Amino acid sequence: MPVKPRKRKHRPEQLSGMTIKNMVRNPLVNPYIGEPMNRPDLQDFFSGKEFSIHLDGAPELKYKVKDKNTLRWWKNGWWGDDDVTGWEEEYYECYASSAEGLYFLFHQITNDVFSTHCRIFAIDTVNNLVTMLSGTLGLVDYTNRDTDVHPYFGYISWYDGKPAPSERHYKTHEMIQKNILWRVNNYNTIHYYVSRNYFNYQMFGEENGLVVTELCRFIRLRDNVFLFFWRDMQESGRLHAEIMDLNKFFGVGMIYGVTDFRFCCYGYTREEGRYVSEEELVEFERVFFESNDQRYALKTVFGVDLDDYTYKPIDR
Repeated sequence: MPVKPRKRKHRPEQLSGMTIKNMVRNPLVNPYIGEPMNRPDLQDFFSGKEFSIHLDGAPELKYKVKDKNTLRWWKNGWWGDDDVTGWEEEYYECYASSAEGLYFLFHQITNDVFSTHCRIFAIDTVNNLVTMLSGTLGLVDYTNRDTDVHPYFGYISWYDGKPAPSERHYKTHEMIQKNILWRVNNYNTIHYYVSRNYFNYQMFGEENGLVVTELCRFIRLRDNVFLFFWRDMQESGRLHAEIMDLNKFFGVGMIYGVTDFRFCCYGYTREEGRYVSEEELVEFERVFFESNDQRYALKTVFGVDLDDYTYKPIDR
């Protein structure tokens, strides 16, 4: 993603690279427990399966999935195949998007002594196309606690002898000039997708209408279904990624990075989305300005009640 340094609204405590690595490898709090996000239901679609992922400009990735939380991936360059030493075992989570056959899967690379990073996949089991986001914690252009991300495009092979698809997911401008009201747990946000590189979001809940501009990317997975990702560089520098289905206005995704006090690698659900017209935005801003009450403005214009929580406890 493009690097555009600018003044940040919130500057977290700066940490050394070693401190960041220790937070990731020895977390004080389970990093897969989100707060206060809704975590999607875990899926076992890949349980018991073996497959390889082929990405343009990257080495082949081989996987063996044990169950709905444990997978193994083959370390490229390792000599031999004794079925033990060449494989790394990782915890993973997989969510089903609202688009049939389209899955969101992610896991960390925990035994890399040089860096801390994760792999995030959008896997379409209908056409076997895959996009991987390689997320890295520790960005030299900013600070040790900031993230960076790079997308790779390719396909999945099930070792079934079928020919590899020639199509790919691709970056798109289709989201530009769309405004959408979303709910995530007990707060709402309006996204303003303003360009191919940036979006604005206005938060309601803990923040009284805070507006933030962030770098972002949109990747087209299917008609009206996108892989959307960004970094909250105005705050803690974490990476956010999700499959966003605008046919059903529902999304599943994850957050990766470090807050002021903990390492995070957890999922969330985005729901109850709908397009917002310019006329509604004008009326909303008028009511909000006159009342200085976000709850009243949201309920009056959009029919949204912030007291109607959608939180579901996470028991792990």
